[in-house]
Amino acid sequence: MLTILERINQIKGVKGSSIVSPDGIEIVSHFRTPVPSDFISALIVSVQQVANKIVSNAQAGYLMQTMIEASEGKFFVQVVELGYLVVLADSQANTGLIRVEIAQVSPLIK
Repeated sequence: MLTILERINQIKGVKGSSIVSPDGIEIVSHFRTPVPSDFISALIVSVQQVANKIVSNAQAGYLMQTMIEASEGKFFVQVVELGYLVVLADSQANTGLIRVEIAQVSPLIK
């Protein structure tokens, strides 16, 4: 799984990535700079719970990916078999390229 994260992290602007279990436990992570990954993992689960409620209430099928864009960065959360693939990037990172790469590697996370 680490090789999958390393692959994502090669994209310009990606600060790092991790795989988080459905209950917020970090399974594996690879960040270029220190980040409070335990804190982020717990928050990701909370965000996904809210996003799931929105998707459910809107009768839009099932949640696949959540993206949060802030003034200084971007957060991508992809639902995978083990839980969630989380990618952190700076504000200048290519959103489309990151999403394509996430789509390609997500089926490999088992």
